[in-house]
This record gives sequence, C-alpha cells and structure tokens, in this order.
Amino acid sequence: MVTSNHLITRMNQRGIPGTLLNLVAEFGKPKQDKIILDKKLTLKIIEKIDKIRKDLIKIADKGGIVLVVDDDLMITTYNRNSYRRA
Repeated sequence: MVTSNHLITRMNQRGIPGTLLNLVAEFGKPKQDKIILDKKLTLKIIEKIDKIRKDLIKIADKGGIVLVVDDDLMITTYNRNSYRRA
C-alpha cells in the first residue's frame, strides 16, 4: 500500500511504527474502509504463535522432520537425524 503524508505525521505523533501497521494489515479484519486488529484478536494470534513455537521446538529437538510426498499424497515421515546416508 502507498502511505500518505498524513499517515506518516499521525504515526509519528502517536508513536505507531510501520512494523505495527504491517501486522495490522496482515492480521487485522477489514470493516468497511478500515482494517482493525483489536486486543481480543491480537491475544488469539499470540496464542496461536505460542502453540506454533512449542511445536517448532519439538521439531528442532528431533533434529528436524522429513515428510515424503508424491503430488498430494503424504507417504511417510521420519526424524531428520534418524536416516543417515553412507
């Protein structure tokens, strides 16, 4: 999106950095001519991120996970460090 001079002025006045606006644009809900990311939705997103983080830590603890696929068919899976080629 293109930013207006008015937006830049208001961002500076209100202490809202561009990175926060990027999050609002990505995760917020459109309502008429606005995109809204309220506290309730923000907390739901944080819960999802925390769950994803825990799952990624499990994958890292296993040394990675491999999923073998063919087109849309998931065939098998194994821990990355459990299969060593000679």
